[in-house]
Amino acid sequence: MMLTFVSQEELAELTGKQPNQNAAQVRALKIMGIAHWVRPDGRPMVLRSTLEGAPRPNPKRKSETEPNFETLT
Repeated sequence: MMLTFVSQEELAELTGKQPNQNAAQVRALKIMGIAHWVRPDGRPMVLRSTLEGAPRPNPKRKSETEPNFETLT
């Protein structure tokens, strides 16, 4: 399965930030709650399937912990 990423032009349109403003694009993606990765050069990457609503792998969730009520007695 080949992963397709959003182009730099599409990312600029999505975030409202110029393609050379990597940090600003990352901040905008975080504010919008859009899942993304940041490459070593600082460029954000967004899977096209994230925006199209296609199923994607779920990240491992932390197991929920219960309070230890025995310590309250």
